[in-house]
Amino acid sequence: MSIIILKKKYIYNNNMKQQIFRILPDLHTLLLILSCFNIKNIKHDIVLDISKLDNCEILSSFNKIYDKLSQKYRKSVINKIYEKLTIQKCITILKQNLKINNYKLIKINKLYYFKDIEYLMKKNQITIVFD
Repeated sequence: MSIIILKKKYIYNNNMKQQIFRILPDLHTLLLILSCFNIKNIKHDIVLDISKLDNCEILSSFNKIYDKLSQKYRKSVINKIYEKLTIQKCITILKQNLKINNYKLIKINKLYYFKDIEYLMKKNQITIVFD
């Protein structure tokens, strides 16, 4: 007999979802946001180097998807984000949408890494075997 214990540090708080989103974003919304950063699809260990991207182009792309995001986010949240849109706020939007889709964005030395939460949970699982 064995018991598998998964570490729960990666689970997204349900109250946080309700504070940020009216409707939970789907994979299509995430792909729209990723396209703003010139990323075509999502997978584990993608590296995003913001310094190599054109900031004006990213901000322009985010302005184009405002209508789509405003359908998902609470009005007060999206208005506050877009009040003075910056690259850091765009990254925050990306992080929030990744988290809903079981990914995490981790910053290491000015580079952002995409991490699949399910992959990390399986990697961090503990198996206890009783003889």
